[in-house]
Amino acid sequence: MNNTAQSVAPRKQSGMTRKQSFMHGLLHEVKKFILFTAYFCIWFYAISLYTRSLLSASGLSAAVSTYSFLFILIKAAIVAKFFITAELVFPMGIKKRNPLIFSLLGHSLVYLLVVMLLSVLEKGAEGLLHHQDFVTALMAFEHGDPRLIAITAFIYWLIIVHCLVYAAVEYNLGGKQIRHIMLETSR
Repeated sequence: MNNTAQSVAPRKQSGMTRKQSFMHGLLHEVKKFILFTAYFCIWFYAISLYTRSLLSASGLSAAVSTYSFLFILIKAAIVAKFFITAELVFPMGIKKRNPLIFSLLGHSLVYLLVVMLLSVLEKGAEGLLHHQDFVTALMAFEHGDPRLIAITAFIYWLIIVHCLVYAAVEYNLGGKQIRHIMLETSR
C-alpha cells in the first residue's frame, strides 16, 4: 500500500473529510506548539530570574531589560517550532531492539546545539538594543567562561530531554493513553 492510500484509510474509517482531517491535524499541531512554547518559556524565564538573582547576590548589577521577556518568548517559540518540525521531519528512531537512550541522546544533542545558538544570538541582539557591538555582545555570553557555558548547556539539555522523553512515550503509547495516565485517577 502506498503512502497516499495509507493516509486516506484512517480518514475514511473515521468519517472525516479531507478538510476536516487537515483542520484536526492543524489544531493538534497548534496546541502542541502552544504547550511547548509555554514549557520552554517558563524554563528560560526561570533561568533568567535565577541568573539575575545570582548577579544581585554577588553585588553585580543585574541588567533588567524590558526586552528580556520578549526575547525569552521569541526563543521559546523558535525552539518549540524547531522541536515540532524536527519531530515531523526526523522522527526519533524508536526501535524495539535498541534502547531508547541512544535516540534520545542523539536528538537531544542536536536540539541543544540549536538552543545554545539561539541563546548566543539572543545575547548579541540584546547587546544591539543596549547600543553595543553585536560581536562584543556575543563574546559576553556567559562572560565567555567555558565552565558557565557548559553549565548552561547542561541545564538546557535537561530541559530538552524531558520533552523528548514525553514525545517518545506519546509516540509509543498514544496521546489518549498519556492523557489517561497523567490526568485520570486509577481505580
